[in-house]
Amino acid sequence: MEYELIIINKVPQNLRITKGTKTTVIQLDSEKYAELAADPDVTFVNTHIVTQSVDELRMAAYGTWQEQMDMQYHGTWKAHVAKVKKDNPKD
Repeated sequence: MEYELIIINKVPQNLRITKGTKTTVIQLDSEKYAELAADPDVTFVNTHIVTQSVDELRMAAYGTWQEQMDMQYHGTWKAHVAKVKKDNPKD
């Protein structure tokens, strides 16, 4: 198996696992990453480092305009926007 790590803005985000012709991509949290990094049987064959601007990160996190309209309808939009801004500060 090959393990390919994708790092976005210094944070491990995704892991692409290839076994033969089958490829699976999983999202990583810090616990899963630490577990994989400590496993002696896991070797990352490639590491892709992607740097995105704060604006790009926020745009992706906000969701589509349809999702935002749905959040406004359900009254959760303001909390969602506040969380996105907190998670992706402009410094």
